[in-house]
Amino acid sequence: MRIPSPISTSTPHLSDSVAAWWSHAVILICLLLLSRATRAQSPDSEQTLLMASAASATEVTPAAMGFTYDGGSRCAGTVGTLTPAFARDAVAGQFSASPAGLSLNPATGIIDLAHSQAGAYTITNHSAAGGVNSASASTLLVLSALPTPTLTPASSTTFGRGGSVVLKASGGTPGATYQFFNNGQAIDGATADTYTATVSGSYTVLIINPGSCVAASPAVAVRVTPAASPKAKPRASTQALELVVYPNPSPGRFTVAVTGSQQPVQLTVTGARGEVIQNSTLTVVDGTCQADLSHLTPGVYILRATSANGTLTRRVVRD
Repeated sequence: MRIPSPISTSTPHLSDSVAAWWSHAVILICLLLLSRATRAQSPDSEQTLLMASAASATEVTPAAMGFTYDGGSRCAGTVGTLTPAFARDAVAGQFSASPAGLSLNPATGIIDLAHSQAGAYTITNHSAAGGVNSASASTLLVLSALPTPTLTPASSTTFGRGGSVVLKASGGTPGATYQFFNNGQAIDGATADTYTATVSGSYTVLIINPGSCVAASPAVAVRVTPAASPKAKPRASTQALELVVYPNPSPGRFTVAVTGSQQPVQLTVTGARGEVIQNSTLTVVDGTCQADLSHLTPGVYILRATSANGTLTRRVVRD
């Protein structure tokens, strides 16, 4: 009888196990090599995230563009400029205005009033950056027109005592205010667009348009004739000196009306601080003479007239 051996002499099962193990080892080695090659050729994932975060942090944010026009005149056609005042951290970009008619520097936003027209304008400050980083801000500016005052008498400006003449002002825009003057002095309460003159003098009207745009009219002379009297005595040569200067304000040429002297008048012009600016001798013709201050800069001046019969001063405005 044959006794079976406890150890199997069959080898196919061991051979299959070794082959399977070796196959798995080769696969793992290939995967490891492939992983290392891939990491060598591609950036690390953490590094990629850091770079993306850095790129996001360095994006340019849109610049602030806010601005306004504070102070200054609001009168088109007058001498002067308006300069924009920028909000905190705001910058000047490219300026534009709508509608047309505003003399605007596109780089600085400065407005030249002398070459601008009256109207309501939308002014926009655009940033230089484009795309998602572009920005802009706008503001509204209203410029008013300078008045062109005219004073028209409704009847004769020469009349006897007890008579009168109505003076009508025109040339202002809606909402304008008025102030009448006689011989350069404001007439109390004369703030309507008409005034009834009852005394002699040189009448002007000051018209103030909205926006504080101011201009004065040419003068209108009103003369009240005295009643005839057979006992009237001729004026004595020692009559007190009287002085009237008109129009006032004026672009520079003033008429100086002198009574009480037919002799030449010594005219001295001083500045607001008392400095002597001009001395001249004026010849009186039919009670008046001419003073030319057009070469002086606009401002307030003191005009002093001296003759044999005295000295008088008047305040004049060269506009």
